[in-house]
Amino acid sequence: MSKTKVNVQLELYASAIMRVNSTTDGQMDVERKFEHLVRNELFKDRNGNSYDLLAINLKRARDTGLPPYNRWREFCGLPKALYFTTGPGGLVDHKDEDVKLLQTAYGKTEFIDLFTGGLSEKHLPGANVGPTFSCILAKQYRITKVADRYFWNRKTSYGFTGR
Repeated sequence: MSKTKVNVQLELYASAIMRVNSTTDGQMDVERKFEHLVRNELFKDRNGNSYDLLAINLKRARDTGLPPYNRWREFCGLPKALYFTTGPGGLVDHKDEDVKLLQTAYGKTEFIDLFTGGLSEKHLPGANVGPTFSCILAKQYRITKVADRYFWNRKTSYGFTGR
């Protein structure tokens, strides 16, 4: 991968991270930027070298075989992105500017990393994540709840209370 493509991927990834600020009307204003400290100052050693958490997360996902963004969209019953547009068959949950960055960074929709694609989605109303991460979080919480025999509302004959 060319140096330019890597830089664009990191810029897109950086633009997708959220910092939440309170507005005057009490609503949350989401500013999609990655904090400088996390990109340039994390785990600094004695020589002043640091690690970029963005790059670490992308590499970790690829190294462990995490499926790409479109596979997770299919898993969640969401439409798969076939084109770099915001219309039907495209990245319908993204802003135009993010779609352009994704196209520059990845070239094909099937190559989009989950972390980048999910973080760059428009947020659901009242949420700090878009539809893909919302689905993944909901499924994980449900699995955790159902698998916990001591969860407070499970109707079982065992548990801490002895009912």
